[in-house]
Amino acid sequence: MLNDYLVTTNKATGVYEHWKPRPLDPTRIDYRNHPHSSCSMIKEGVYPEGTTIDEVRKVVDGTFGGRFEYFRDGKFKFIAYTD
Repeated sequence: MLNDYLVTTNKATGVYEHWKPRPLDPTRIDYRNHPHSSCSMIKEGVYPEGTTIDEVRKVVDGTFGGRFEYFRDGKFKFIAYTD
């Protein structure tokens, strides 16, 4: 694994051949970061059944807060304000 990506290499040359995002673990609050703007980022992920929106917010909140685009069915998308 390299920076949250699963990477395969060519055994003969050592060159990276394929990389893809690692699978998210739905048994815990798990997410990936994506760029959004110069002062925010997207945190998109999963959470276990029974987890509250406040519990997820504690993990993904930006320096200056943020907002949920969606939070349902074990998945969320959060815009974190970072600057």
